[in-house]
Amino acid sequence: MINWFRIDNAGSRATIRIYDYIGKGGVTAASFIKEFNALNASSIEVRINSNGGEIWSGLAIHHAIAHSKAHVTTYVDGVAASIASIILQAGHARVVGQHAQVMIHNPSVSGMEGEAKDLRKQASLLDSIRDRGAAIYAERSGDFDTDWAGLMDRETWFNAAEAVEFGLADRIDTLSGRVPNATDRFAIYNYAGRREAPTPVRTRRGSDSAARLAAAVAGAFKAAPPKDPEVLCQEIAMAEVGRLQRRHFDRGNH
Repeated sequence: MINWFRIDNAGSRATIRIYDYIGKGGVTAASFIKEFNALNASSIEVRINSNGGEIWSGLAIHHAIAHSKAHVTTYVDGVAASIASIILQAGHARVVGQHAQVMIHNPSVSGMEGEAKDLRKQASLLDSIRDRGAAIYAERSGDFDTDWAGLMDRETWFNAAEAVEFGLADRIDTLSGRVPNATDRFAIYNYAGRREAPTPVRTRRGSDSAARLAAAVAGAFKAAPPKDPEVLCQEIAMAEVGRLQRRHFDRGNH
């Protein structure tokens, strides 16, 4: 039994529970996609209770869900923070529990080493990832005017009603009970959950945001990906979010 998620497969329906860190030591893209693609169900529920994790694993999982031939509904049972909020957006239908919360923020890395030019390259990479995340939120919400990158920059937390209002979920599951948060690692963020965070504020994106998107489309991720077992998942994920970002930029400037 895999300990980081559970699959209940009953004929035409299946449920997957992701209640852990996204990435190595938790829900890895390679393992998730292998199990997910083996399902024969026509209807799949992906239930999320995660504080996030590794960007590449999350993007690859997002891609696999979004391109499934089955009808996939993503649920937030407790929290969908950071890259877990990107996975939430992959569902054909997105549902948030009445006591659940969603968080979006800028991508980050830890333990950076190297010369100044190496750190500048890493910073540019993080900016590109941020803009691609913003494109996914805009695509799924249908809102190409809101400054999603600005919301990410401020580390924005949403309760269930706010998540639906901003288009990060389609409806609230009023029958859901309170589910404990995936971990107690809110200390790694600026705010310890929605209760401690400011109310989300919608602002329009300006010309500087549009310029960042254009630059990211033109030149992001030119370097060869690292030699890793999940390279293929990463390449697929980046091709997909690049497509979403181009749509974000084009539609936002018409």
